[in-house]
Amino acid sequence: MKYTVGIDLGSTTTKAVVLGDRGETLGRGITNSRSNYGVACEVALIEALIGARFGLVEQEVAKFEQDEGRRSLWLTQLQENLRLEQYLGQLESLAAVLAREAESTGLESTVAETADALTSEAPDLYAPGTTRKSDFFRDLAGSRYRSLAEQAAKELAGTFDILVGLFDKSILEVENSPAASGEFSTYARAALKRMTDVPEDLEGAVEKAIDIPLELAISVGTGYGRATLPFPKEQIRSEILCHGLGAHAMFPDTRTVLDIGGQDTKAIQVDEQGIVTSFQMNDRCAAGCGRYLGYIADEMNLGLHELGPLAQESTRTVRINSTCTVFAGAELRERLSLGERREDILAGLHRAVILRAMALLARSGGVSDQFTFTGGVAKNPAAVEALRQLTEENYDGPTLNISPDSIYLFARRDWQRSLDGGGPMSAEPDKTLTVAGVDLGSSAVKIVLFRDRPGESGELFLGRSERLRRRDPLEVTEELFDACLEESGLGRGDLAYVATTGEGEGVAFRTGHFYGMTTHARGGLFLDPEARTVLDIGALHTRAVRMDARAKVLSYRMTSQCASGSGQFLENICRYLGTTIADVGPLSLEADNPEPCSSICAVLAETDVINMVSRGITTPNIIRGIHDSMAGRYLRLLTSAGAEGRVLVTGGLSADVGLLAALADGAERADARFTIHTHDRAVLAGALGAAIWGAFRVRRLRAKGLDLAVETEAA
Repeated sequence: MKYTVGIDLGSTTTKAVVLGDRGETLGRGITNSRSNYGVACEVALIEALIGARFGLVEQEVAKFEQDEGRRSLWLTQLQENLRLEQYLGQLESLAAVLAREAESTGLESTVAETADALTSEAPDLYAPGTTRKSDFFRDLAGSRYRSLAEQAAKELAGTFDILVGLFDKSILEVENSPAASGEFSTYARAALKRMTDVPEDLEGAVEKAIDIPLELAISVGTGYGRATLPFPKEQIRSEILCHGLGAHAMFPDTRTVLDIGGQDTKAIQVDEQGIVTSFQMNDRCAAGCGRYLGYIADEMNLGLHELGPLAQESTRTVRINSTCTVFAGAELRERLSLGERREDILAGLHRAVILRAMALLARSGGVSDQFTFTGGVAKNPAAVEALRQLTEENYDGPTLNISPDSIYLFARRDWQRSLDGGGPMSAEPDKTLTVAGVDLGSSAVKIVLFRDRPGESGELFLGRSERLRRRDPLEVTEELFDACLEESGLGRGDLAYVATTGEGEGVAFRTGHFYGMTTHARGGLFLDPEARTVLDIGALHTRAVRMDARAKVLSYRMTSQCASGSGQFLENICRYLGTTIADVGPLSLEADNPEPCSSICAVLAETDVINMVSRGITTPNIIRGIHDSMAGRYLRLLTSAGAEGRVLVTGGLSADVGLLAALADGAERADARFTIHTHDRAVLAGALGAAIWGAFRVRRLRAKGLDLAVETEAA
């Protein structure tokens, strides 16, 4: 039986999921990933394969037992006993490590007694009807171990910290040891022995599931540490892409995804196919992510799984003022000392986390229709309740989707590839596609028509750009689009896809929308296959995007909110100098003594220019001084992004020969690790990249038996 495995190597936990040949989830595994990424992946995969074998048992039992009640009873007992056997196996490993770590501490007997108590109490955790707060071995064993250590410390004063320290040292080794995970066959057979009146057919189903060969068709990796996974590059996916497509697979009407993980929070907008149209992430601050809650749990000496249930017992939500994780810990201690109930404080902390997430959601495009909450924090009931309340308060009744499997959404992307023998998904049929790309910027609209031929380099056969000049952007876009179609002799029905980027989400006739960073990378690579960084200089912002040979974005940097150095800044300067944006490049090349521009503020720089003119500085020398100042900003941006090799300048100022000369001279003086280049169609790079991605999407959808066509009339 072929299966697909997905690995999400997160900053806190590593998740694995095994999908069958129909895309069904067979098994899941999760473990701590803080100590060793490689081992964490192996452990999570072992856990997922154990779950997959149990899934096969379920399928076999369904063949011979039609009574759903009896079938459910058997499988529930078998699964709980199997988990008990796993837990006992991990306890055995923990006891051995604890004994080793306790040598020469004088606490050997106390540690041994504690380990024995954990083992003797284990069956109660998995007894019928028992509700566990967590299925993480660290949480279950750690919570009870601390209680036992606290009791022991009452008789042996001063030993609590030592005993807890022994556990902290031992647990990492145990939960990151593949040997501690064991084999399905061992656990399943032991689980059967714990059952009474086991039907013979159930034993046969277990043995058959053990004997079924599992063949790995393809592995897909994502997550914080995905670069360390031993998978081919084409099998490594971005977290944002995987969470968007995964949420769409589970909830097809999802248009917004909120992923709160251990180290970052992502607000993602997707289209009707689950493709990401925009996203926002938290900044470098840890407040608002899972690690924030983990820090609070440590401060309160609680297990992370205990925070949510405790917060739900609150009767009055305490307002938390601190946004910094460390400061929030200090505020927590202060409020506890003032007599505030910890349940009320925790309710306030959970609300503070979700408030930061709501800000990201607003910046990404808000919430409408169906909204899916994923990531580790989605398992926290207090966080879910806070999100539900804030969503209802701020938006008009969207449906909030939360599944117990939400942390495994990432893997539902490429299971179809396993049906094709594990190779890349087919891009057939091999028909040439004609697609359009529309880049709606803040000052101009760019449109390209592109022919995509399978197995060959495509053809940009028509490209046009037009300034907006204070006109309605959507009207200008539609007029230019119709003019391009008329010039090419095509109708809208001849196009397989109309892809937008930039501010083009409001274009009525678009088929789909792509993020500007990825479209400029893809379009830049098409224009200059040797380029490994794109410097997109637009009217308001400048982006340095570093990519690989497949246009996969490796890093990027953007200018800040200051307008100095933007295309609009240069255009404002032109007004003071009585020239046009088209003339500044040639004028700059005539400079013989460039005048430095000292101000970094766009408004103050204009004052500088006025002073220069009054002092008789020539226009070429003023412009070249400004070009040098702008080039300095861009070179720092490129260096920060890690640019190396060829840098392709795109965007509206890619045609400014004076600016390009200033960039090239500055890079040479700084002995930079990159060289500056452009292309005569570089202004179209964003629209071109959108068109190429649109063609790629069409082929991927057709490979799944789907199709998209541009409507003959605008919506």
